[in-house]
Amino acid sequence: MLEESFVGNKKVTTTYYKSNLVQKPQAWVKPKGCSMIQIICIGGGGQGGTGFSGSSATARGGGAGGGSSGYGRTIIPACLVPETLYVYPGNGGTVGTTASPSFVSVVPTNGLNGSYILCTSGDVVAGKGGDGGSGAAGTAGTAGTIPTIGNWPLMAIGLFTGTAGQAGGAGGGTSGGNGTTPTAIVYLNGSVLTCGGSGGGGGGNTSVSAGASVTTQADWGQTNAGGATSGGSGNPGWTLYRHLMGFGGSGGGGHNTATGGDGGQGGLGSGGGGGGCGVTGGVGGDGGPGIVVISAW
Repeated sequence: MLEESFVGNKKVTTTYYKSNLVQKPQAWVKPKGCSMIQIICIGGGGQGGTGFSGSSATARGGGAGGGSSGYGRTIIPACLVPETLYVYPGNGGTVGTTASPSFVSVVPTNGLNGSYILCTSGDVVAGKGGDGGSGAAGTAGTAGTIPTIGNWPLMAIGLFTGTAGQAGGAGGGTSGGNGTTPTAIVYLNGSVLTCGGSGGGGGGNTSVSAGASVTTQADWGQTNAGGATSGGSGNPGWTLYRHLMGFGGSGGGGHNTATGGDGGQGGLGSGGGGGGCGVTGGVGGDGGPGIVVISAW
């Protein structure tokens, strides 16, 4: 997607590159006459964990939420950048796949080759939420780490900033025969732009718990509710591409006698919610897609 705007009488051209599943390079060509370039990279979010499957009235843990991606931004004089850059937007984690980073390279490459990277979303990608166990809660998906300039020498030619992602929420466990409450996530609390997914409901021989929600801080007033205890599915997180903000998926609810609720898919760069426990455990939500945005003026 291409946008053009003006700051005073200076033309700004902005191109958005969304994830394309196979992560083949997309070419960006430097506009004529530009003097500065800004690159923003947000990688894919981690998938939520699966809720534990077991007979009714047994101890079963809920899946944990996936972590969210780190964020990298660099501003570079256009004269230091080749005429063509190669853009690789990352993908969110899914069943059988891990999240992938977003990055921009000065040459086509089959992966993150440190010699050629101008900007990347982070050194380590967002982690998958842990699957629920026999009475054990799934462990939180790890946050994507901040990019380190020492690992990517070309990033030193620009003005670079980076921010780590946010960990997901742990799944619900079991205590005294009851399902314990999974960990909810508060967005914009220690993380910028991306958000971890919340945990799925756990259960015991007496009760199961609902999936955890994802909420914003009070001044935003938004809530992504978790799935109900009847195996309700978690809700997907939203995405604001204009502001480059993603909201994590909420957790699926546990079910004592049937299938647990699935976790919600994560928004942009954000974690999927964990699945709820059940006779058949709910599946964790997919991690949200990554993005690369390049502006020139």
